[in-house]
Amino acid sequence: MKLARVLACVCLCVDGGLQPVCDSALDLKPICGYALCGNPPPALKPLEPIQLPPLGTSQCELKQVKIGGVWQWVSICE
Repeated sequence: MKLARVLACVCLCVDGGLQPVCDSALDLKPICGYALCGNPPPALKPLEPIQLPPLGTSQCELKQVKIGGVWQWVSICE
């Protein structure tokens, strides 16, 4: 038996600023306050995979996101 994954939105540092990141386009985005994110380190953007954006979104873009204190490239869809 598979357990359903809980969909959620969280405020994360994205490209140096705090913004909501959601698991689904249907989730309600929280209002993110202010946080000192710092700037991501200079890095070359990896090649983006060719794929259709998830249902409810129009485009996806690779952005640097600070997760657990480490900047990582993550595909963010809007």
